[in-house]
Amino acid sequence: MGAGVYALVRDSFDKPAATSTPERPRFVSASTVEGRRYDADQTRWTATDSPTLLAPTRPGTTVTRHVGVVVNPERDDLAEEFLAELEGRATVTVERLDDASQLPDAVSRLVAAGVHCVAAVGGDGTQRAAATVLADTPVGLVVVPAGTVNLLGQVLGITTVQDAVTAAFDGEEVSIDLGEAEEETFVLNASSGWDAATIAGVDDGLKRFGRAGFAVAGLREWIRNRALPVRVTVDGHTWHDGHAVAVLVLNVGQRASTDFDVAPEASVEDGRLDVVVLPRHSVVGLMRSMAAIVRGGDATHGDARATQGAEITVQWGTPVAHQVDGDATGLVASVTYRARPGALRVRRPPRRSAVRDPA
Repeated sequence: MGAGVYALVRDSFDKPAATSTPERPRFVSASTVEGRRYDADQTRWTATDSPTLLAPTRPGTTVTRHVGVVVNPERDDLAEEFLAELEGRATVTVERLDDASQLPDAVSRLVAAGVHCVAAVGGDGTQRAAATVLADTPVGLVVVPAGTVNLLGQVLGITTVQDAVTAAFDGEEVSIDLGEAEEETFVLNASSGWDAATIAGVDDGLKRFGRAGFAVAGLREWIRNRALPVRVTVDGHTWHDGHAVAVLVLNVGQRASTDFDVAPEASVEDGRLDVVVLPRHSVVGLMRSMAAIVRGGDATHGDARATQGAEITVQWGTPVAHQVDGDATGLVASVTYRARPGALRVRRPPRRSAVRDPA
């Protein structure tokens, strides 16, 4: 079955008293909407060709929020938990996908349906795909963390399904910056050289070991890689012209977790990107960095160089590995990064913050 839109409206009135076997949530009958039907036992949603918004189930019922939900096909379990928490609180339009490549089109349909926010159930790759579509729109992103790292969720204070529900209904909406690497949007970071090769080398087997798996992949790639000539231009001025093993460009200063700081000065509200150039490690320096990765500490060292800028161009002497938000994008010899100030609205649980409110 192809990607489809699924609409669910749950009646918040006349709820039955709790029993040992609770009634299933009531679904709006969709028999008059072409292409949409519910299975007989009302436990599955089937596809429709258009994101038609169904009316509340009873006259006089007021639904104040329309939440769009897009689900990474590998995380249906978390989606069910999240949807259960929405019962009786909103009109919900759900996009279930057969393949992650369908996600951008699914989010576009949700925006066209007039949702107030889009809840993306998945990891950082899912969030990046959703953010790419939601950028420069009034629709906020709600992170429902369901990946391996979930760094964006950690940064926003969303680490559980309940946190995501709180963000959707009782949270605050703020604007954060995005980064752009040529045609690719990123929320967290991009990199080229050894760092990107390490990320590309972390297969599902190594991911099971968390930071230790990244350390193993990093050691393996260090053996394969050598320092190469690279020129880094920041806001039109040559800032670095020498050898390095990796260049990192960051919107969020942390990697893998919020206690692993690569660029402590980085902020998602300053309209700038942070760039870090890593020279060739000595064996001792490499061991220190690998130990820092496992501990969750700072993996850079005294020879690393860092600065900030709105536009950063990285030119390597030979093509090297490149990644954005943990997704390998192949080899590059030259790439330009640009900051997109305040481009994405996100929702998060209430807290004191320096991040600016959207205009």
